[in-house]
This record gives sequence, C-alpha cells and structure tokens, in this order.
Amino acid sequence: MVEEMTYTETIHYLLKNTTLQEADIYHYNGKSSEDYFEKLFQFYSRNLDHNKKFGANPSYVVFYDTTETYAKAKVSKQHYMVVFDRKLINKLSQWYNSYFDFGNIEGLEEFKLLEEEIDFKISELLEHAIIHFTFYHEFAHLIQFATDDEIEREEKLFGDCNFEPHKHIEEYDADIFSGICISAHIYQFIDSHLGGNIDKNKLNDFIAITISGIMVYILSLPMCKEIFYTKESSHPHNSIRVNYINMAIIQNFKDIISQQENNITIDEDYIRGRSFMILKSLLSHFGLDDIKTRFSEDMGNNWESIQNYQQELHKCFLEYEISAVTKWNAV
Repeated sequence: MVEEMTYTETIHYLLKNTTLQEADIYHYNGKSSEDYFEKLFQFYSRNLDHNKKFGANPSYVVFYDTTETYAKAKVSKQHYMVVFDRKLINKLSQWYNSYFDFGNIEGLEEFKLLEEEIDFKISELLEHAIIHFTFYHEFAHLIQFATDDEIEREEKLFGDCNFEPHKHIEEYDADIFSGICISAHIYQFIDSHLGGNIDKNKLNDFIAITISGIMVYILSLPMCKEIFYTKESSHPHNSIRVNYINMAIIQNFKDIISQQENNITIDEDYIRGRSFMILKSLLSHFGLDDIKTRFSEDMGNNWESIQNYQQELHKCFLEYEISAVTKWNAV
C-alpha cells in the first residue's frame, strides 16, 4: 500500500510514473537532518492517506533540493504531490533553531510568564503552525486539481507575474482552507498540553501568537511585485493575504470553541491587536525590518483597498465550483 512505502521507495515509484526529475529530488537519508525530514514525511503522508476522500488520490510528500525556497502542489499523470523544498525547511529551522525563548525577544518580554507555565516552547508552536499552514495550503490546491482534467499542473505557495482572476480565487480558497485546518491542529496541540488549564487569556494569546507566526512567513515570501497591488500577479498581495488569513483563523477558533463545554470566549479585537504587535517584534527579531516598514505602510495607506479586494475575493470564492473549503464542509 502507498502509505507503507518508505521515502526512497516513494521517490523511486514517482520517478518511474510521473514527470518528476531526479535532479530536483532531495534525498535526506544519511543526512544530519534525516530524523526531522523522516518525521515530516511520515506525518504528512499519513495525513494525505487519511484525507484521500477529497479526491486527490494517490498523493505523496516529496522534498526538493533546488535553487528556490518554496512549497508547491503538483499533479502529474494523475499522481498528486505536496512538495517542500529543502531550503524552506532549513529556513524555518534557522528561524526557530533550538526553540528559542519567545519571551526573550525585545518587545515580547510579557510572555515570559506564559512560557514558564507551559511544557513546550512557544517557538515550537510557531514552527508547527507554519509547516502545517504550508502543507494544508498545498493540499487545498491538490483538492482543486482533482476536479481538473489537466494531467500536468503545479502551483507554488508564492507566485509569478501572470494575473488571472481564477488564480487569486484559488489562492484565497487555499489560504482559507489552511486556516480551517490550522485552527483545529493548534487547538489540539494546546489542549493536549494544557487541557483543563486553558483559560480565555491564554487561548487568545496563543491564537495571536499562531497568527503572527504565519503572518511573518507569508510576508517573507518573495512576490513578483512588492509594491501594493490588487489585480496583478498570480497571488493576492501579501498584505491582503495576511489580513484574510488572520480573519479565517480567528473565525474557525470561534467555531471550535462554540462546540466546547467551557466558558471561554474569543476576543477578536484583542487577538488582532496582539497578533500585529507580536508580528512587528518577530519581523525585527528575524532581521526583516524592511518588510515590517513596508507592511505598516500598506496597512496605513491601502487599508480600504485591502478590505474591498478581500470582500471581492470572498464573493467570488462563494461561487467557486471547485473550492477545497466547500468540499471540506461537505464531507
């Protein structure tokens, strides 16, 4: 069975049966990071197998070793693949290496007490959130591809200069889909560590922290055009994406909490304010002050355009026939 294949066996099979090229493949066996890559391979392979009901089947996890830093969805000869570039994994490893003390970052000292109360590093939570976000975004594209007759197609997490309206809708759908999945994963992660010790303040802070980590990641992705735009490029502008991803994650946490037997409430205004505060500190911590400045300018100068285009995308998304979110909700 596909889920029982090792990574080496998976690559061997795909090289024979798809357009996958040996020159692109990262073989992690025997490398110092083997255990980490193997853990990712097994976790996401099981996830793909569990979710084959969505039509993207058979599907596989592949690692590339190319000159770019990306993740992408690929379909080739009716085989579906989520591709992580090795450099993307290394980038996250560099950011969150050794799971640093979150409360030691300038501007985030108030979180020292929170981190002392839990049995995991907040930076570990951030790393999980970003990798999960990336995986589910690409998996959403595979669900979209499963309704398409094309036998060859790829979609990267960041884009190119070619604007087509349906591409923006697909990206919006993939981001919202990932937001739904991330909310469930992070709540399970927090609940498994804190259980009955979850209270309103802690949960709202953890949601804000999760969102801020994903925003840092999205804002750091290279785009064809950094200057703010709406109907250009293959992906919505990063400033637009982080805004509606923020919204989606908060809404889905609300949905999760509404099904729990507790008195916890989600404070949307508090979370948004905290997430932007944390975002600015993380951007500075990672040496991304230029992105912080550009994002602040976008939010100040283009807020109305961001809101209007987000609403336009949402309206088109509701009419999008091959939406991954629609399929998720229907199962």
